Amino acid sequence: MQREQREDEALDAVRRLTQQFPRNPDFALDEVSVLVAQRRFTEARDAAEAVLERREVGFGNYGSALPGLPEAVLGEGGGRPLPRS
Repeated sequence: MQREQREDEALDAVRRLTQQFPRNPDFALDEVSVLVAQRRFTEARDAAEAVLERREVGFGNYGSALPGLPEAVLGEGGGRPLPRS
């Protein structure tokens, strides 16, 4: 959906999947990606912070989520953080 410029539908879908499968980080990471594509940076930062918090406490399978997108959104690791929208 995201590739077809249907970000609103993609966002709804990943949010539903996150609610259905809260222990799976893939859907939460997809939410961050869609929000960035929509330039909804404040929401993307909030979602990225939630992923990192879940990973830090070992919630579900979040411990197996590789570093990358959440840190990039927040500007960790030497990158520039997303602007506030």
